[in-house]
Amino acid sequence: MEEGEGGLSHLEQHVLQTMVSRKCLGLQELLTVVEESVQVFQGHEAIPQGLQEGAPRQQLTEAVNQMLGRIGDALQLVGMRACVFQGFDEEFYYTIIDTDPQDSVSKVASPLTGNQIQAMKLMLERMVEEWKETGKEQPPTHGRRELVNVLKENQRQYAEATFQWMLDNKFLVEDAEVAGEFSLAPRAIMDLEQWLGEDAEAECIQRARQRISAAKVPDLEHF
Repeated sequence: MEEGEGGLSHLEQHVLQTMVSRKCLGLQELLTVVEESVQVFQGHEAIPQGLQEGAPRQQLTEAVNQMLGRIGDALQLVGMRACVFQGFDEEFYYTIIDTDPQDSVSKVASPLTGNQIQAMKLMLERMVEEWKETGKEQPPTHGRRELVNVLKENQRQYAEATFQWMLDNKFLVEDAEVAGEFSLAPRAIMDLEQWLGEDAEAECIQRARQRISAAKVPDLEHF
């Protein structure tokens, strides 16, 4: 297999770039990304047998996991990690996080200004504080106004853009049953340590974070 930057094939680089740009992928979304990437490079470089059309699901499972392992190894060299989180809905969510706690802005490319980052941290801290109070593994929901109100008067000018960025970048997810109520999304739970440091070590958060592991797909014969 022809290798590009970081020891990854061009196919693997394409999958990695898509994971970065899409922020957080469900299992089926990840498999679609892999399938589309294979189509892009078919005929241009050797494609692993397990990724070729019609391959048995067991071979597909092994090939995708080998790819994720190579991507994970490459990311470790730059202080990042490819993770999977089994959500409270039992779905699998894949993302890339920064493992450097000294880095206040994710290497996954945050366009936020310093003031917006501070606003984001304050909103995350409020959500985490209430989560700690509930003691439950699953984080509670919050209204948009409730989160904006934790900001000081001079910070609220950054609230709307920051809140929308958190939603677009999958740090927040809207409640499926109650419109206008939001909770921490899987990506946020995987990335909290970077933003909150020791504040992310509450027991309820650590229980939730036990659902995080190195990116790997389950046995696809069951999907």
